[in-house]
Amino acid sequence: MAKPIHLTAAEHERVSSAVAQAESHSAGEIVTIVTERSDGYADIVLAWAGFVALTALTAFSVFTDFYLDLLKWFLVPRFIKAGRARARAITCFKVGAERRTHGRTGILIYVSLREQHAELLADAAIASKVSPEVWGEAMAALLAGIRAGDLASGLVGAVEKVGAVLAQHFPRAADDQNELPDRVIEV
Repeated sequence: MAKPIHLTAAEHERVSSAVAQAESHSAGEIVTIVTERSDGYADIVLAWAGFVALTALTAFSVFTDFYLDLLKWFLVPRFIKAGRARARAITCFKVGAERRTHGRTGILIYVSLREQHAELLADAAIASKVSPEVWGEAMAALLAGIRAGDLASGLVGAVEKVGAVLAQHFPRAADDQNELPDRVIEV
């Protein structure tokens, strides 16, 4: 990069002559320098960056949930949220319902509110008799309740639809026992 020219040749000559004239009357030496800038001010920029970072971290620590939600909303793509919610649903299903019933007839209705994602997962015996498309009405009932701002009604509607499908394909036997908790689990 070429140096910027601040003085013309004639101006350089004028200054040089003035220096020579001034030095002719003393033992001192005069040096003249012209520069575009004296410093890059990196330390000041870093100090401001540190101040801004410290302020941001303080705000982040005080309002953690707000900023995490804001960052997740803008920075995490929808397909990643859906994939992670599905993976968590599968993990919860494996831990809480899969293979925990005598006839492998467990089913999980999973709702992840922040990811705005829901899953319906069925154990092996149910999955072998009921195609995933059958659960569409249950999912629609669940989502209708959630969209209306009434999660409980959505869950109740989904449970009723799932119960109807299960009753059709797996009617209750006289010796049937309740093997999984009936309560909503909030984690």
